[in-house]
Amino acid sequence: MSEIAQLEGIVTCTFGSHKASEIERLDVAVCATRGTILQKLMEEVLTGETSDDTKTLAQRATELLSQLGVAPTADPRLGTSSTELVETITRTLRLPEVASLRFRLVPEHTVYGGLINADSDVLVSGIAGAVDSGGKLEVIVEWKK
Repeated sequence: MSEIAQLEGIVTCTFGSHKASEIERLDVAVCATRGTILQKLMEEVLTGETSDDTKTLAQRATELLSQLGVAPTADPRLGTSSTELVETITRTLRLPEVASLRFRLVPEHTVYGGLINADSDVLVSGIAGAVDSGGKLEVIVEWKK
């Protein structure tokens, strides 16, 4: 079950029993390149452009790194590792909440919102990592790197 809270027009969810303290923290070199590749791999898996099997994901991760002029490293603490990228995508897809929505998720979806009151109007827009395409917008997933 998810816990949902609304904070001044922003809805946040915590799924099931997954709490930050319970999710394994990895010792990896975090950088923009890693985040970009993770986002692109997740998008390609959700659209069916790239298969989610380990071998295909590893080949695609290496190809994307090469396109950015980055050599993959064996040790994820020292740089971007194709192996670690694949493990992260695989773990994410296996999360029960993601697995249950996977085939309804539309990646890289534009979202808009607004809060209008007597004092001011606030309009926002952005790109969500993925949204639930089940008829009406109920779930937005943002992949955090």
